[in-house]
Amino acid sequence: GHTKGACTSADKYKIGFFEECSEGILFLDEVTNLSMPAQSKILRSIENKEIQVVGGSLKKVNTRLIFASNAPISDLSSPQTFRKDLFYRIEGNIVELPPLRERGNDIILLISYFITNYSEKYGFSDHSNLSELRDILLSYSWPGNIRELKNFCKFIMISEKEINNDVIIKHLNNKIYKYQDESSLTMNKYFMQGRIRDSMYDYERDYLIFHLSRHNWNVSQTSRSIGLERTTLYKKMKLMNIETPDFNHEQ
Repeated sequence: GHTKGACTSADKYKIGFFEECSEGILFLDEVTNLSMPAQSKILRSIENKEIQVVGGSLKKVNTRLIFASNAPISDLSSPQTFRKDLFYRIEGNIVELPPLRERGNDIILLISYFITNYSEKYGFSDHSNLSELRDILLSYSWPGNIRELKNFCKFIMISEKEINNDVIIKHLNNKIYKYQDESSLTMNKYFMQGRIRDSMYDYERDYLIFHLSRHNWNVSQTSRSIGLERTTLYKKMKLMNIETPDFNHEQ
């Protein structure tokens, strides 16, 4: 936050997130993408229960923090991307959530919840028996996790007049076949290359782009994740004409 007149565009007092959430909860997503200065401010708010208002004085806050990240714990414990002292403050309270594909019957419970919820919302009759569909529902890997599962249930509701096992199977089969077709097309792209050198080049380029995108184009995080020296990754990006987006995530 900042006081009025603290900077050129500060025409009024602005309450910051920590001050606004004092006596409440502040959720910080993708915490591994925070800059070191931002991490320092968070650490100070945890240790001293105070924040520095730009243009003003220190202000006491009592904010409970919840951090979230898709990055592995190794990134959180890496001094290049995350302050060790901040990591030690949260280390004892880390809860790892396994991907949906590893949660077995949770998939059935979640689908039941979403279908019941949407049935009531859109006025549909639910005649499904999910226990009979357990094997086929668990046969799909759900790479998009709960978000994909929720949207799957919602799509069924807005595209069908009645919900039953046959309807769910039809939509799930469409999803499975689409997923398999996309995977096959990706592999055919490499197999159809005339020379093995060209095929390996295309695969490596797509591989690097995938992992760079996964880590928000942070070269340091990507290099650690795939086990490649950062300088080597830079060289490969230049050689393969891989350009980062306009924003800069490199610390």
